[in-house]
Amino acid sequence: MRISYNWLKDFIQVDLKPEKIADYLTMSGTEVEKIERSSMFFAKGIAVIVVDKLDDGGVKIFDGKSEIIINTDLPLEKGKLYAFSKDGFIMDEKELGLSSFSRALEIDKIFEPGTHLLALPDFDDVIFEVEITPNRPDCLSHIGIARELSALLGLPFRKPEFEIEEVEEKIEDNFSVEIEDTDGCPRYACRYIRGVKIGDSPLKMRLRLFFAGIRPINNAVDVTNYVMLELGHPLHAFDKYKLNSNKIVIRSSTAGEKIKALDEKEYILPDGVVLITNGDMPVAIGGVIGGENSGISERTREIILESAYFNPRFIRRASRKLQVVTGSSVRFERGADPNMVPFACDRAAYLIALLTGGQVLKGIIDVKAEEFKPRFIRLKKETIQKVLGIKLDMERANRFLVGLGLVRKSGSNKAILYEVPTFRHDLKDEVDLVEEVGRLNGYGRIRPNMRLSGLPPNRSTTDYFFKRKIAQHLASMGFFEVVTNPFGSETDFSPFERVENLVRIINPISLDFAFLRPTLVPSILRVFSQNHRHKKLNCRLFEIASVYRHRGLEYEEPHYLIIGSSGLRMPFSWGWGKALVDIFDIKGVVENLFNFLGIDEVEFIQNDVKPSYFVPDESIVVKHGETRGYCGKITEEIMERFELKTPVYIAELPFVIFRYIPKRIFKEFERIPTSRRDVSFVVDKSTPASNILRAIKGVSEYIVDVVLFDLFEGKQIPQGKRNLTLAIEYQCPRRTLTDDEINSIHQKVIELLRTRFGALVRGIDL
Repeated sequence: MRISYNWLKDFIQVDLKPEKIADYLTMSGTEVEKIERSSMFFAKGIAVIVVDKLDDGGVKIFDGKSEIIINTDLPLEKGKLYAFSKDGFIMDEKELGLSSFSRALEIDKIFEPGTHLLALPDFDDVIFEVEITPNRPDCLSHIGIARELSALLGLPFRKPEFEIEEVEEKIEDNFSVEIEDTDGCPRYACRYIRGVKIGDSPLKMRLRLFFAGIRPINNAVDVTNYVMLELGHPLHAFDKYKLNSNKIVIRSSTAGEKIKALDEKEYILPDGVVLITNGDMPVAIGGVIGGENSGISERTREIILESAYFNPRFIRRASRKLQVVTGSSVRFERGADPNMVPFACDRAAYLIALLTGGQVLKGIIDVKAEEFKPRFIRLKKETIQKVLGIKLDMERANRFLVGLGLVRKSGSNKAILYEVPTFRHDLKDEVDLVEEVGRLNGYGRIRPNMRLSGLPPNRSTTDYFFKRKIAQHLASMGFFEVVTNPFGSETDFSPFERVENLVRIINPISLDFAFLRPTLVPSILRVFSQNHRHKKLNCRLFEIASVYRHRGLEYEEPHYLIIGSSGLRMPFSWGWGKALVDIFDIKGVVENLFNFLGIDEVEFIQNDVKPSYFVPDESIVVKHGETRGYCGKITEEIMERFELKTPVYIAELPFVIFRYIPKRIFKEFERIPTSRRDVSFVVDKSTPASNILRAIKGVSEYIVDVVLFDLFEGKQIPQGKRNLTLAIEYQCPRRTLTDDEINSIHQKVIELLRTRFGALVRGIDL
């Protein structure tokens, strides 16, 4: 939401620096993300007067110091003031965003030529970019932010004051409203304005809309947008002639109905969408967008002005299904004020009549299915102290709440009964009022209290510290930890899990966040994709987080560790080659992590079932006990989907795989030297080397290490076979082994290779 500082001053007399205003709002919970100044648009602008129009098409202007001849295609009138850039051209309203048409920016007030535009009151402004939380739709307006500042600063607040001049002819004699869908539209009001002349809005209004991020269109439409930004209540104006009816009927849509909207798109409607109709055909999608067949144009002479309250649930559902988001839909789906309907309608009718020269028919049609009564809440002093932990005078608390628009009905210095206005849907209980008092009083005033209330919670932080231990070790290996969003769309997760097995969000904020991830792989691949798009191909990433799965009728949220690597194996340098990471690099990281944790009995199995998003020949199953994880190369199909520029290798490990960690036993350094024997043999390619190494270690307690240091496949080796060469170290912790003892054990190793693995030992069998 973009808020104009000048506009705020219409409702509250505040004269603080913009940075101070931003600080007050942010510290009270309404975050100001950015402050912009109008100088970014008009820094070089000055007012010039047209002195003469020359025969050759040139224009002579006076800038307060000298006369200048310029050439421009924009039509100018002699004697009028225009905005001129010091770069040498007349400012174009369309290029600036002040109009839908290309024309010179005319200054409609009397100023001396040469006056800087920022010296003009309407041009000099400050715009606050404010992030409004979903529970505060009342702040989606200038009057809402002004009310917040009024409560924070203790300054008087005033609503817009106006008086409508009505003609004697009554609206009831010319028009009617019927609500069939009272669930979707509990209240609908309208005004009738005749004799309007559609044209430009005043420069002041156009500038305010421009600063708020809305392009001005014409005086009637601009008023509806202006009042929406001012009061927070959306409105819509219909061309009475195009409406082709003397009534409006609000009903629910039937599947298959069509409407062409103001955005020039045709929408095919599902069941249950609130429709504004002329009794026969749709003219607007209620609370979302108007229809093209009834929009305001230069030919419009009569206007039916709509002001309504729509059920937030219906608007939210329609907006999601039609995939259209507007300023109106955002406000209605968060919850507009049902009792603002007539005031907003009157305010807009007054401004339209003022700007178009139209006449407002007497009265307002206001049809409602129910009375929208305020809520009453009693606030007790002891509750404030109990919840906030501070002693606060009730009169100070009362000043904050009254400043927010609550009405004090009765009370004392111990408790006060308040009437809560209908624009504050979020205030439902006493604790909500306490929260309002706390944030306006300042969270910084709440001091920490270290006294315990009751017994401390019985909780273990073991998992937290263990996760940090793993994270720190991976960071020491050059990996960066990432934190990703667990939400995604069906398209995001369908390559990794069948759609029927995905965990669906009951009430997602959009279709892009309708499911919870079944695996961390798509989450981390998004990060790789972002880095690859910015030419950062050498990535080392990891994350420890939850995934979400069905378990019968219930759900489970197991924790997983995911490690990813892409790009060069070693940093780019003259001393290293340009070898890319491969499956052995990511396997080595996993082995290193298990070694660091002291976990020895880990199996790496290649010939086993793996997830479909891994390349079968370049992926491995990681097994510890009955728990399985995986590491491997992401398939080409997934790489294309995520726009990855270089192969990515992933290790995906359930966190329970680290649960059974043996107790570390420390011993003194060995004093006895080791002896080494090498053995080279031919074995089936399908036999995992890890199985062979594990079996050899079990031959004798004196075998302390077995290392595979050579692997060969070629013409000299039979097809389907490969040659492995191992280095075996022998050692006794108490004495030096004799050659006969070592040879005896080594012979047992050779027999093991022959009998269990069918190996042919080179130099003996070959």
